[in-house]
Amino acid sequence: MLSLVRVALLLAPALFVPAGIEPFEAPKAAVVRIAGIAILAWAAAWPGRLRGLGRTPLDVAGGAWLAVEVAATLASRAPWLSLFGEQRQHEGLLTSLGLAGLYLGARLAVRGPAGAIGVVDAWLSGTAVAGGYALLQAAGLDPAPWRDTAVLAGTLRPFGTLGHPNLLGLVTAAAAVVALTRAALGIGPRWLLLGAAGLFGAATLVT
Repeated sequence: MLSLVRVALLLAPALFVPAGIEPFEAPKAAVVRIAGIAILAWAAAWPGRLRGLGRTPLDVAGGAWLAVEVAATLASRAPWLSLFGEQRQHEGLLTSLGLAGLYLGARLAVRGPAGAIGVVDAWLSGTAVAGGYALLQAAGLDPAPWRDTAVLAGTLRPFGTLGHPNLLGLVTAAAAVVALTRAALGIGPRWLLLGAAGLFGAATLVT
């Protein structure tokens, strides 16, 4: 289960399909839905695993959020739209179930700091792919012929594998803080973390 969470966190920022109708959001939503709902199905098949988990305020908040999403979908005037989400962003109930499943998977599978660090490493690795691709775009080396891109003063704002520069900058800025903090605390190879922080910082700047 922990491997499934890590794979999802690696692929969610990194995966895109240039030839797709919607090259960014659709494959990312598919990864989240497949991995998260698979974890929910596993938990439903073996409910005994949940009894010893305990309950935290974040669990309660997440459960309340998901209950509101389910109620809104059931009462929706466009239930299929509420279930699957809008065609370009896919923010429907299925995606929410996927996110809840990934959270539950992390709660069930992470045991101690080493497990948590492995989960964060997966996300940092996927974000490094997104930031590296953005730097290729900034250097004019992107092989894909994108259309409808964000331009500022005649210059392309790189969007990496996330589809929009604002989203890329948000994710890479957060990743830079995580990498720098871990390097300062000695949690992992310092030279690798500092290099990653530099990559994330550069990707944030070019957006």
